[in-house]
Amino acid sequence: MISLISCTMSKTKLLTILVVVLVLINIAAMTAFFVGGKRGPHKGPKKMIINKLDLDQNQTTEYEALIEDHQIKIREKEEALRTAKQNLFNLLQKNNYNEKDQLIEKIGQIHKEMDHIHFQHFTELKKICKPDQIEKFNALTNNLARSMATGNKKRHHPKH
Repeated sequence: MISLISCTMSKTKLLTILVVVLVLINIAAMTAFFVGGKRGPHKGPKKMIINKLDLDQNQTTEYEALIEDHQIKIREKEEALRTAKQNLFNLLQKNNYNEKDQLIEKIGQIHKEMDHIHFQHFTELKKICKPDQIEKFNALTNNLARSMATGNKKRHHPKH
């Protein structure tokens, strides 16, 4: 009987220790994801574009302002897109799908507007380039076009 109790206690202790270890691993993983994984908004691609185009300090300041404006516009469209898609999928809960085509058209229109915003953003970036940077800009846009065409992106719009 004593052996059974000690065996049960050791199993209980073992399970308790395992649960505590798993909780600690979870906390560490979440901390690494939320704190360690953040580089700031679009810091990596922004830095890459600044380096590839060899932007000077004034150009970098102008580019950062372009990014801020671009992000505001894209966030607005992303919110409108989320709302339209939510409304579309909410129709599945109803038996009346009359709004389906209208919502799908709206989603397409929002995507079109986002593409216009992206294009305008890069048009503005090109305007701040000096003549000797245009060749680098063209190479950059070729890479962006390939990336967007093959779907090598996490979000709908390119990061900066």
